Amino acid sequence: MRGVWQLRVQVNVPDTNEHAEWVEDVDASLLQALTLRGFPIEYTGPDAGGNSGPLPAPGLADFVSTAATTLRRYSVAQTPRQGSV
Repeated sequence: MRGVWQLRVQVNVPDTNEHAEWVEDVDASLLQALTLRGFPIEYTGPDAGGNSGPLPAPGLADFVSTAATTLRRYSVAQTPRQGSV
């Protein structure tokens, strides 16, 4: 989100006639970043339907798909970082 807005400021002091009012131009830029990490975990046991069996750990394609969905749903910067923090 970026843009220039006018902010109207009005200050009143209680129980007095003192007050002030002015307009401020605000040039704002908002940059949000989301860091995603994936942990592949294999599961052996019953699933939601009661069926027993192993569920394999998610692969790289699963993590990429999940990350893409997250970036579409949340307005964050899509700038990948290299390495770990």
